[in-house]
Amino acid sequence: MGKLLPRRPVLIALIALTTACTVQNTKVPSLTGPSEFGLSVTVAAQPDIILRDGMSQSTIFITARDPNGASISGVQFRVDMAVANALQDFGTLSSRFVFSGSDGRATLRYTSPPPPLPGTAIPVDRVTIVAIPVASNYQTANAQTADIRLVLPPTDIGGNAPFAQFTYAPTNPSAGTLINFDARASIAPSGRTLTTFAWDWGDGETDSGITEDHDYPNAGTFIVTLTVTDSAGVSASTSKAVAVSAF
Repeated sequence: MGKLLPRRPVLIALIALTTACTVQNTKVPSLTGPSEFGLSVTVAAQPDIILRDGMSQSTIFITARDPNGASISGVQFRVDMAVANALQDFGTLSSRFVFSGSDGRATLRYTSPPPPLPGTAIPVDRVTIVAIPVASNYQTANAQTADIRLVLPPTDIGGNAPFAQFTYAPTNPSAGTLINFDARASIAPSGRTLTTFAWDWGDGETDSGITEDHDYPNAGTFIVTLTVTDSAGVSASTSKAVAVSAF
């Protein structure tokens, strides 16, 4: 097997080479520049681990800011999917073209594909979301990416343990902001139910409940861990880093 090239340069090259069409034959607007305007783009997926069950979703956040960090509204982005450095549809996107709002953010949804057929040799376990600004008046017109890990449902991998998963909002909280944490994406193996949800907020405090609210009085990055236990007494955990800003 040949050596894979780094993901982002390959994806950028792929987009540059496929401006005529994509897998759906959608024309990609041409990119030109630079100009006096600067554009900083970030892409994030929340959650970044979802079930590959044909139903689970991740929300994609694309944020546009100027060189001073201020939000830029009205920026159009083209969004694609890639697997193993190749542009291809794998799952579905709620939109291919989105615009940033007054907060500089554009959002869309990614829905996972169905589970692989039995006997699939190497099931795909990761999809890359690729976003690129399509306007001609921005100095930065490079593709930005976010990876989503696809996990097979427990019933498809033996059903021995539950699957712990959670989302939180807002995704860019500041100190003192009340953050809602939601563990309803967690599931138990077939024939069992989830009985407990234990939260470790990473600041010395803990809670229990399928949904909880928590705030951090100070800025910093906190590792939040959710542990779920099913009716057979089997537990599973997942952790995410929550970055809290000072303002």
